[in-house]
Amino acid sequence: MAIRYPDAVIRNALMSDASVTQHVGHRIYSQYASPADDVPFIVMRRTGIDREQTLSVPMGVPRLSMDLDIYAATYESARDVADAVRDVLDGFSGTFDNTTVKQVSLEDEQDELVQLAGSEKPPAFNVRMSFDIMWQET
Repeated sequence: MAIRYPDAVIRNALMSDASVTQHVGHRIYSQYASPADDVPFIVMRRTGIDREQTLSVPMGVPRLSMDLDIYAATYESARDVADAVRDVLDGFSGTFDNTTVKQVSLEDEQDELVQLAGSEKPPAFNVRMSFDIMWQET
């Protein structure tokens, strides 16, 4: 049995939405973005998975915690991207590549000013959005 993961479903939902891609194009990355990448961009990062069990077997609908970090040159640009992402993902459900996401919910947002690692560029504005994602594992 091949286990599927919801990351591709989430990335596909964002890449398929014109309000997101008008800001970041195809600059949506898993785990890491190169210091050479221009802002704005999004980095997706898993922060935990909770798999509930019955007395005999796993339930098969785990909950993934995922952070999406949005980086932009201005606070307004970062907020514009965050608003577009929230419009797409908060309450989202869908299927891509034989993986079904049952429900996505936005749990938290944080704003900050950061220096991108390995970059000589000026500081970037960051909006971190924390989502809970329930998907069908089997």
